[in-house]
Amino acid sequence: MNQEVRYYVKIDTSDWNNYQKSWLKNKKIEEVIKHKKLGYVVKIYEQDIETIMKSKKIKLTVWPDNDSYNFTEEYNVDKIYKETVTIEEC
Repeated sequence: MNQEVRYYVKIDTSDWNNYQKSWLKNKKIEEVIKHKKLGYVVKIYEQDIETIMKSKKIKLTVWPDNDSYNFTEEYNVDKIYKETVTIEEC
């Protein structure tokens, strides 16, 4: 039996407009995934947690038109989650 630890960041979208929120649903922000229980989150590495906790921000790239135009911006972090997954051989 193996245990895998995963870390996720939830972006604070409380002041986002509908257009910005559509970036999440349409997968236009790099590294954002839809987690079954947590919703839209960014998977991060353990070594990045301290930096993110200090700054309360994360840099992400947005492709609003799914084409060549993109921009990188810092977003406020709402929460950081730790998930422990047990992997068992059957």
